[in-house]
Amino acid sequence: MSLAIPSIHSDLPPGPKGTLLGGNLRQFRSGLLDFLLQTARDYGPLASFRIGQRRVFLASGPDLIEQVLVTDAKHYIKHFGARAFKPVLGNGLQTVVASILAANRASVRNRCALRANAARWGPGTPT
Repeated sequence: MSLAIPSIHSDLPPGPKGTLLGGNLRQFRSGLLDFLLQTARDYGPLASFRIGQRRVFLASGPDLIEQVLVTDAKHYIKHFGARAFKPVLGNGLQTVVASILAANRASVRNRCALRANAARWGPGTPT
């Protein structure tokens, strides 16, 4: 009879092993993009790893990315990831906060409407 002790992390997606204290911080800092690409290749569309004491989830499959960024966006907090990935990803969909994104969309929509009206009504219309 064998007594297997279940891992406390058995319900987490697979991911690279890190150190006890820092998790995968060293690999993360030494080559962020390489680390993320290798993790996605090795562990599939959903992986997890630790950066210090924080558990990070990497969604790299198209369906999962759509679920996180579009379908269930209001259920996810991006602020840690935004700070961590901003040097690589910039102010893209992955890093920007939903309220800023909504404000930008409204601004672009208003500007497009003004330009459409100016084209329709002729010169001298404010754009």
